[in-house]
Amino acid sequence: MIVYDLTLDLGNVQIRMGSNINSFQLKIPTKLLNRNLASTAEVNSFKSHSGIYECQLVGELDTYFLGNDIYTLEKNAQITDTIELSVQHYSDPYFLKLSSFSLGLLAKECPPDENGEVNAKVTIGISPDTYTDSLENKLKKALLKQHFMVIDGKRIVVNVLDIAIKPEPFGIHLLATT
Repeated sequence: MIVYDLTLDLGNVQIRMGSNINSFQLKIPTKLLNRNLASTAEVNSFKSHSGIYECQLVGELDTYFLGNDIYTLEKNAQITDTIELSVQHYSDPYFLKLSSFSLGLLAKECPPDENGEVNAKVTIGISPDTYTDSLENKLKKALLKQHFMVIDGKRIVVNVLDIAIKPEPFGIHLLATT
């Protein structure tokens, strides 16, 4: 079984991501736009942006747009900022969706196994100001699982087999070396 190393740096305004596949790295703002808040014409326009991803967790009704070009969509009043400068944002449902979508964006770059799934060990960097054992346990409970989603029309399954949570400077170092 091939297991990929995926890294998330859960910053206060962006999530930085990396994997051991071709030194792939990506940064996205910690913001989501619910597709239901956009007209059909806007949705078609959003899909033409290379910096916008359309994401949905399997089993949920809502689909979201996210990515670096989210500000160009001119829907700022409808954009959900998934982050607050507090420990509570790590358990916010929108933040957890964004974390799952981030894993999916990384997994899109990894060749799946014979079942069409990507197996991963994940290292997560979080702010040292918010790091506690309790927070580490909450994040592990929320993310140490199988994630089913569709990103830009592609079905993605990420099996998170192990999670290491580190204070941000260490997480950033790991991101730079993946």
